[in-house]
Amino acid sequence: MDGTVNEDIIAAMVRMAKESRRNAYTPQTGVAVGACVMASDGSLYGGCNIENMSPALSCCAESVTMYKGISDGKRDFDALAVVADTEEPFVPCGACLQLMAEFGVDTVVMANLNGDVKIKPLAEIIPCASDMLANRVVKRDDDEQLLMSLYDVGEDDDDDVLLDNESLDKALADLENMGGKKEE
Repeated sequence: MDGTVNEDIIAAMVRMAKESRRNAYTPQTGVAVGACVMASDGSLYGGCNIENMSPALSCCAESVTMYKGISDGKRDFDALAVVADTEEPFVPCGACLQLMAEFGVDTVVMANLNGDVKIKPLAEIIPCASDMLANRVVKRDDDEQLLMSLYDVGEDDDDDVLLDNESLDKALADLENMGGKKEE
């Protein structure tokens, strides 16, 4: 647990999450969830889940809470608390955990209305989330993409077929014969 997130702060966050839960709009499931996120400057933001007849338009309480802070200009967060009326402390979904990872949430406080609380580092709940932040799409032109797919050439692939100059010339000729362009 981060040094700035002590028991008093956790208690305040759980209280705010419980209060926010009262505003949940849940006509489909009836499962009301509340959340509270603490920005790195100590600001607290509360939110609730909002359902819609079209499930893709529904929002988790954790996301609503994060978006409130983000829309207020915050970009770094220390902790997020989430509460629901469940038998065990409520665990956020993978999408919400990934959102938390993107904005640096270190501590996740999971609770229920019975007073059960679990506190875990985000990295323990979703260990590879921060690795996804390193994913970068390599921009390639269409011809290069086609060559890579035809000749099994990719980045960081152990089974790549490496092309020498002669093979590359042949590949470019093949591409040109298929109607592609050849660039020198």
